[in-house]
Amino acid sequence: MSEYHYGRAITHYHFCRHCGIIPFGRGVTDDGEFFAVNLACLEDNALTDLATAPIRYEDGKHDNWDTRPAEVHHL
Repeated sequence: MSEYHYGRAITHYHFCRHCGIIPFGRGVTDDGEFFAVNLACLEDNALTDLATAPIRYEDGKHDNWDTRPAEVHHL
């Protein structure tokens, strides 16, 4: 695993330096430590489990990470 970050370096992305897949990221904000997981990298999960998992939307487009974007239907 290798790691990279950009911008304000809030999130550190971990990736495979051979194939490029990014299975997860981690970081710290005012709300505390967080992890972002690429669901496509998880094995043996039922589609119903993934469909009912909690989702937190953040407005990264406007660098407003504490606010839900105005439109999320396409996500």
